[in-house]
Amino acid sequence: MEKSKGKLRVERNGKSWLPTFGPKKALNIQEFNTNSKRYYVRTCGHDSRVCIKLNYAKGVVTAKDVIEKYCNSSRKLIVLVVVVVVVVLVVVVVVVVVVVVVVVVVVIKVVEVVVAVAVTVVVAAVVMVQIVAEL
Repeated sequence: MEKSKGKLRVERNGKSWLPTFGPKKALNIQEFNTNSKRYYVRTCGHDSRVCIKLNYAKGVVTAKDVIEKYCNSSRKLIVLVVVVVVVVLVVVVVVVVVVVVVVVVVVIKVVEVVVAVAVTVVVAAVVMVQIVAEL
């Protein structure tokens, strides 16, 4: 048995064999014999990846855990990637909102200071002009 392009492959009658199922047959189980051992083949969930569950006729299982880990880990990896992407997007949105709010507040404060300084300068200039005119 070998891993090939993200799928599990098994040999049947000396030839490489990759079972395929349609979407509606995702939960169906097929049975065949290889080297006088019985293999049950089923898909992982409802997609095209194939989970090969190896069961000897007496119920002794050797490769089952490894194969089931392969099938389950691919699902867990997809869920983990989705969760990480969502968390990163939320953090980016929050940071952008905070930066925008801070920039708006700073701009408002700067405008207030500039207006106050301008009013003070104009008032001082008017007073000076009046003082000079009286002299």
